[in-house]
Amino acid sequence: MAWQISRSLEAKPGDVTVARHLLEDPPGSLSPSRLEDARLVVTELVANAVRHGLVGRDVDLLVRWDETCLRLEVRSAGPFHTRKPQATEGGWGLVLVDALADRWGVDSGPLTTVWAELENRGSR
Repeated sequence: MAWQISRSLEAKPGDVTVARHLLEDPPGSLSPSRLEDARLVVTELVANAVRHGLVGRDVDLLVRWDETCLRLEVRSAGPFHTRKPQATEGGWGLVLVDALADRWGVDSGPLTTVWAELENRGSR
């Protein structure tokens, strides 16, 4: 059964937990190990949007299951910047996303959407 969850978050640190809890027990989706991967990915994507998005602007989360792949999309106002992570300042989140997701990317425009897709198979 395909399904979709959409939430508008207030771009506060506590909303990272809200996003993660949306994946606590979704109907018919990923295996338990891949679902844990998805929880880590959505946590990181929302945390990045809260930390780097424009202050006072909402963060939108879309979670879509099409019976073979879970797609996570996080949309926020503000530019997307990549830089080499520094161990002393964090910045390892997208390295984690890259390791756990089957695919991920960034769509830029008036809003930035960072998305990741996880297929239903064993952890990588």
